[in-house]
Amino acid sequence: MADTKIYQLLKNYNGTFNNLNLTFYSIKKLPDNIRIRNDLNLEFSDIKKLPDNLNINGDLILAESQIEKLPKNLSVGGALYLEYTDIKKLPKTLALAVP
Repeated sequence: MADTKIYQLLKNYNGTFNNLNLTFYSIKKLPDNIRIRNDLNLEFSDIKKLPDNLNINGDLILAESQIEKLPKNLSVGGALYLEYTDIKKLPKTLALAVP
């Protein structure tokens, strides 16, 4: 399936993804309306930007991704993996679960 078709699938899906693994996919962005119940894995993906107000109840895995900056009002209920990214600072509006 071409990456443009995957983006259209993500964009047009009205439900909530339980887990979403886009490792090694070359799509450039996630739709603004995406909803993910548990984990989002963007390891080694070409996505450069996450949508504002993204809520991930599980882990957010961005290791080795092209993400350079975390979005406004990001909420992560599990672990946040940022290894080998160009992210230099965490936004003040970042909400992380406390174990």
